Amino acid sequence: MKSNILTLKKFSTRLEAEMAKEVLESVGIKSFLSADDGGGMRPAPFAYSMGVELIVREEDVQRAKEILDADHSQELKDHFRQEEGL
Repeated sequence: MKSNILTLKKFSTRLEAEMAKEVLESVGIKSFLSADDGGGMRPAPFAYSMGVELIVREEDVQRAKEILDADHSQELKDHFRQEEGL
């Protein structure tokens, strides 16, 4: 079965996009990031001037939006503390 993919959200930094991707993956939603960073050749201030897109399957869009719209700040802090052994 073929799935369409859609841009769920555009972020201004790769870090924000990576964090959102981690949240989605933690609940089983596959996603990937897309950014026009010149293959890594553009310097940092210009690398993500067009933003970093978080892309998901069309059938996951609604659930992914609900998850990202919820406040997960404490969950993320706990997750990273656990990974760092704090």
